[in-house]
Amino acid sequence: MKFENKTYSDAGIKMKYITAGNGKPFLFIHGVLADANAYKGILKLFADKYKVIAVDLPCFGKSGTPKAAWDFRDFAAFLNKFISSLKIKNLIVMGHSFGGGIAFCMAAENKTIEKLVLVNSAGAPEKYAKLELAFLSSLAKETKEMVKEKKQGLIRTIAREYRNSIAAHLPKIGIVIKTVKKSLQADYGDELKKITAKTLILLSNKDEIFRRDSADYFKKSINNSKVILADGGHSWLLLEPRKFYGAVSEWLKD
Repeated sequence: MKFENKTYSDAGIKMKYITAGNGKPFLFIHGVLADANAYKGILKLFADKYKVIAVDLPCFGKSGTPKAAWDFRDFAAFLNKFISSLKIKNLIVMGHSFGGGIAFCMAAENKTIEKLVLVNSAGAPEKYAKLELAFLSSLAKETKEMVKEKKQGLIRTIAREYRNSIAAHLPKIGIVIKTVKKSLQADYGDELKKITAKTLILLSNKDEIFRRDSADYFKKSINNSKVILADGGHSWLLLEPRKFYGAVSEWLKD
């Protein structure tokens, strides 16, 4: 599966994104420190059936950095404008971790989003999460799991994308750090209540960053939503892309 590299610009920020496949439009939003390339193993599966669009979020990957710190609402406004420029309707939006918070803020304001998939999503109140040190601990454990499963190629890919993303944004690393903190600490209760898109909430049972009851919080806050629990850690979708694809595809059929 060949991906096409493209660029979108707005408000002085250049955003790199990749596309592949044909069919119903499917926007994927990556997690913190990562970029679209880190998820290509998953994206290839969805591109067999959907028109996949995967962005490097501002502050990460090969995209630019805003002049001031953003939260999920600012990312969502930027991406909704991007989607509008593509003249896309009946969109499926999926976000992993940090990307999940952006995805639901997009859906709160953009009613052309038909279905929403939140995977081990950020955006619940802080009491539902163990951030910072938990992120490092989770990363270490999942790297060991990848070694155990003989996924050295995946480790090299993720490590390279993390390293490149950090290096590219070092000149404005202060804004990146403030953006991450601002995004994770804000209250998004009002945004969640405005979502009308059919929503899947996926959470893994060994996630050390977001607690099990964060999924219950999202379920109570979002109408027409469903929770599915998976076996694995915070980045289980990278370790088991086909299992992840199967779970999401089955739900999308409904």
